[in-house]
Amino acid sequence: MFQKKKKDNYEITKKEFEEIKDQALLIDVRDPEEFQILKKIPNSINIPYRKLIADPTKFIPDKEAIVVTICNAGHRSTAAAQSLREQGYANSYVLMLGIYGYYK
Repeated sequence: MFQKKKKDNYEITKKEFEEIKDQALLIDVRDPEEFQILKKIPNSINIPYRKLIADPTKFIPDKEAIVVTICNAGHRSTAAAQSLREQGYANSYVLMLGIYGYYK
């Protein structure tokens, strides 16, 4: 069963992701071009990294929402989840290894 992570631990495994994905906002932080032509995770929405971290309240009004950030391999999504946590989104997570890990 999924348990909330400590403040400095925001990575979740594929198994943990499967447990919370239906209750979470799935944000793909890749550039729109990547989102269009590469694999994506069902029900994810594309909000490019720079737009998301510049003004997250525009996209995520509820700071208590469960948010999972996603990218190809986990680099941008890790930075996004960390930034969201720093801006008060305590339930922000990153899918370990990103889309590559999800479809592996």
